[in-house]
Amino acid sequence: MTRLLLLGCLLCLAACGGGAHGNNTAPVSPAANAAADAGPINTDGVERKPVPAEFAAKRPPRPLTDSALIAMGDELYHDAARANCVLCHGTGGKGDGFMAKSYEDPAVPDLTSIAMHDSISDQYIYWRLAKPFESKVKDYSSMNGYPTGSEEELWALVAYVRSLKGK
Repeated sequence: MTRLLLLGCLLCLAACGGGAHGNNTAPVSPAANAAADAGPINTDGVERKPVPAEFAAKRPPRPLTDSALIAMGDELYHDAARANCVLCHGTGGKGDGFMAKSYEDPAVPDLTSIAMHDSISDQYIYWRLAKPFESKVKDYSSMNGYPTGSEEELWALVAYVRSLKGK
């Protein structure tokens, strides 16, 4: 049992890599692109830090509706050796992965939630993936992101996450 628990913890550490926003900008409000030290914002019942200027200015290399970009993101999302998002977010993005039950505050987000998608920008998702520890509001959030990913891989994951809206 101890070994199983240890294995689960190790998998958790490896998790996440050690639509309507087709215009790729999708800021919800000016506050969403404010400096990170401006304090948490809450647009859908979830506290989030504002996107720092360096990330708010980022743009994807291709439209996030590009099928090849979405396919690359799908592959990364499900790849246990790289991003491994399924461990917590589940195969369909509903926040029901193997490790999701371990987290209650904050809970693992449902990546299919329309409210979640409508309350965050593409740049916020990119930032959470690229800088998971700097972007979290709560110190004990377990989101590990995919900080080793290239810009194209990070945008591919954003494209795939956006493709899950409403599913």
